[in-house]
Amino acid sequence: MTLGDRIVIMRDGFIQQAGRPLDLYDRPANAFVAAFIGSPEMNLIDGELAREGDVLAMRSGNLNVELPAQAFLETEKDVTLGIRPEHIERGETPASVEMVVGLVEQIGAQTYVLGTIHGNKFRAVFARDDALKADDRISVTFPQQTLHLFSRKSGKTLKQTSATTENGNGRELHGQAQLKRVGLRG
Repeated sequence: MTLGDRIVIMRDGFIQQAGRPLDLYDRPANAFVAAFIGSPEMNLIDGELAREGDVLAMRSGNLNVELPAQAFLETEKDVTLGIRPEHIERGETPASVEMVVGLVEQIGAQTYVLGTIHGNKFRAVFARDDALKADDRISVTFPQQTLHLFSRKSGKTLKQTSATTENGNGRELHGQAQLKRVGLRG
């Protein structure tokens, strides 16, 4: 996030998103930007959007993640759920799921974990835990306010935002009408 006051994320010569680094980190315009910015990169899990009464959820196999009400557009059925590794929390709640720990890496004050949840690979970053080891089964939650949802077809975010807050400047650079091809000369 120390790259500059404003950055531009490009893919194949097209601007995907421009803005302040933390704005791109917090509100990625598409799945490419979400995976590009941040380390370790955002977890992206393909699934289907389903509504049962008032509950909107993303399903991927046996993984069922309840989404915040009214936060996402319901225009797509095939979606990709995104959550940053540092936003996954440990703890037992009615919404918690079991993560099977595969790999543990101690990074000083933090513990990096690679594991699986219902067959889906996830990366998580927790406060230091010297006792955590491979094959442990831990309960984790996905705080709803930290979830992202993207169209699997286009990759665009499905998070509902106002046009005046997108990218901090009111322009959605990832929209087809505003994509710009940038010629690079070597």
